[in-house]
Amino acid sequence: MSEHRSIILISVHLGLKVSEAYGLHSGDTMRRSLTTLLTTLAVIASLLFMSQFPAISSVSSVDPRVTEGEKPPSTDTDGDKIPDVHEYLFESWMNWTAIDGREIYMPGMDKEDASDAYVDNDRDGLNATEEYCWPYPANCTASGFPRGLTGSVDETGERTYLDPRMSDTDGDGMPDGYEVYMCHRTGGFDIFTLRYVCPAFDPLNASDMTDDPDEDGFDVNRDGVLSVTERFTSPEEYIQGAPLNHTTELDGLWCSASLPEGSILVNWPFIPTGANAN
Repeated sequence: MSEHRSIILISVHLGLKVSEAYGLHSGDTMRRSLTTLLTTLAVIASLLFMSQFPAISSVSSVDPRVTEGEKPPSTDTDGDKIPDVHEYLFESWMNWTAIDGREIYMPGMDKEDASDAYVDNDRDGLNATEEYCWPYPANCTASGFPRGLTGSVDETGERTYLDPRMSDTDGDGMPDGYEVYMCHRTGGFDIFTLRYVCPAFDPLNASDMTDDPDEDGFDVNRDGVLSVTERFTSPEEYIQGAPLNHTTELDGLWCSASLPEGSILVNWPFIPTGANAN
């Protein structure tokens, strides 16, 4: 307390001396000068007061040579180039019953198992890395590949991704791999942004389930005009000729069947091995 009073007295004394030295006999001028000087001295006194306290650190040691022996947090535990946060989204196992009573068990992703990055569990023609990368190509995980976030933002503002446990993520009747193939085949790859833009075959947009890009069908009433109900939509063309119990997660892509039951896809650009490869 005595120290505080001393600082104030010194400040007042110095203020009067400075006023006298500069000939500030006007009351207003002297008060302004005194206020400025007192404020400056108060700031200096505060800094001197705070300098008496020791530095406080929230860590156990500020010495860079001392560590706790812990490695930095990992964002890709298994090193498969698919981030842990993405594998968490699809880690739960799924099971359901097909239309013919067959049981379907679909394993989830495991952030500690790098082998699941190259597996096509849902048999839709895309492995887990390709589904993670979409709408970028599978080499999006390569070092230096220029890209933004993978997946797509839906109408609600949520970011969605292809689900490696479901063959038809958007539920439009066409497996993910088939839509990706058709998008690729119809020139959907943008060489400037290095990503796919698919107005007709988008595996994350179910609105194309009623599209008929090639404008074909059968004129049932023979009026010379193909009405909306007479056109063949993309899902109808894909599944044409398939048995009613065809289930992609169990049976694979229908278009991989032998003629005449189904057509054969050539130059398959995504899966290098397996039943749906070249």
